[in-house]
Amino acid sequence: MKTKLAIAVALALVSGAAWSADSGFYVGGSVGFSDTSASATYKYSDSEGDSDSVKGDFNGSDFGWSVYVGYDFNKYAAVELGWIDLGNPNDVVDKGSESFGEGDSVAWKTEIDASIGGMDLAVVGKVPLGESWDLHAKLGVIWWSPDVTWTHTDDYTYLGQTERVISKFKESFDSTDLLVGVGVSWKFNENIIFGLDWTHLEIGGMNSIDTGPDLDVSAPIDTTDLYAVSATYKF
Repeated sequence: MKTKLAIAVALALVSGAAWSADSGFYVGGSVGFSDTSASATYKYSDSEGDSDSVKGDFNGSDFGWSVYVGYDFNKYAAVELGWIDLGNPNDVVDKGSESFGEGDSVAWKTEIDASIGGMDLAVVGKVPLGESWDLHAKLGVIWWSPDVTWTHTDDYTYLGQTERVISKFKESFDSTDLLVGVGVSWKFNENIIFGLDWTHLEIGGMNSIDTGPDLDVSAPIDTTDLYAVSATYKF
């Protein structure tokens, strides 16, 4: 529903924009860092009645970047097509240990790695602040196929010997989601523009990971943000 609304608003704004002397194509890119959050669950049960469950919050960050091409209809409205890469954020969602006496113990750690990036289409609205500055807001959609890797490690110590058992699962998801953003731009000259931007992505297409009949793993990424500095060249 959010995606359909974003597309409808974008089409309405673009269709109502008037061409002017400020119209023209531009290209650009940005670099910064991404911040991703999620809720993760790990549930195990087998036919012998053994069961275990883990639930934790994922908060990961990494280097992020974007490239884009756009068209200014006038000084108030534009449309952009681009690619956003949010890097490979990772986080440990659960860890701990337990001793059984006589030096026997088990230590465990559950870690999630995500690879996030995709193509986006957005309409941009601008508010000029004098000759050199402007505020802008962005509304659009992003198409992507994030990869999520779930790794659970157990270190068993028994009679002075340690054995490590690693369970790793990976899944890819296709998703179309909402993109919004705000920023400020400074016109260095007629062709070069620098900016500070925040882009927020609502992610709704990532659910269970295929792990077999005894194990249920899910890592639904909820939101991710990109904080970046940008440079644009207008033709």
